[in-house]
Amino acid sequence: MDEKQKQYEKKRKNGVALNFRVSDRISKTLDMIAEQKGISRSEVCRQQLEGLVYQPPLFSKEDSEQMKYDLKKIGNNMNQATKKLE
Repeated sequence: MDEKQKQYEKKRKNGVALNFRVSDRISKTLDMIAEQKGISRSEVCRQQLEGLVYQPPLFSKEDSEQMKYDLKKIGNNMNQATKKLE
């Protein structure tokens, strides 16, 4: 990386670039909001994301998998019991 690029990177307010696709409708909405507020589309997205808060899952992945397994076993037992009742 040359010296000019290093200086540019230091001045950047936001360091990580994200690329994603949106529908035409969302793109037009972003354009209208950005124009109305006088900011860039990127800034509109940043402002929307600011209010979001990460909420960790209630159960770990291992616990979830175990519960699925247990429920499947219970379901199989119920099916077998109903077959015997017929």
